[in-house]
Amino acid sequence: MEQEKNAQQIILELKTQNQYLRAALQEHSETLDHLHKDLEKAEQIRPLAIAAATVVHDVRNSLGVISSTAQYVLNKPDGLREKDVESWKLVLRNVDNVRALLQNYLGLARHAEGKKEPCSLNDLAQRVTQFLESVAQKKNIALLEELDEE
Repeated sequence: MEQEKNAQQIILELKTQNQYLRAALQEHSETLDHLHKDLEKAEQIRPLAIAAATVVHDVRNSLGVISSTAQYVLNKPDGLREKDVESWKLVLRNVDNVRALLQNYLGLARHAEGKKEPCSLNDLAQRVTQFLESVAQKKNIALLEELDEE
């Protein structure tokens, strides 16, 4: 009688642990789904981010030429009229403003590009299962892994 009671208690504990593991696996599965969707979005944005970085680079090169020309004109020994000096200083301030704007934009483009590597969702699911399996083994619970073929 006591053995039957112990067996029922063990079965109840196993069922509880099984529910816990199923919930944890479901949560990890949902996380994987969200990560997969985020990765797909990032892949769609990547060409735009690369193009933006290229455009920013080219514009920065042009700004360098404009800035160098303005500095050269301002440093000419024969001098400029006060109105011309103010105009060239305005050019330099605007070049600096545009550089700062592009730097921020380039930072966004680089961030959007990110480092991506192909990965197998099955491998990722197996790693999650391995993590859960150590918890399950401590509770004498076996996990069943069913993955689609890649």
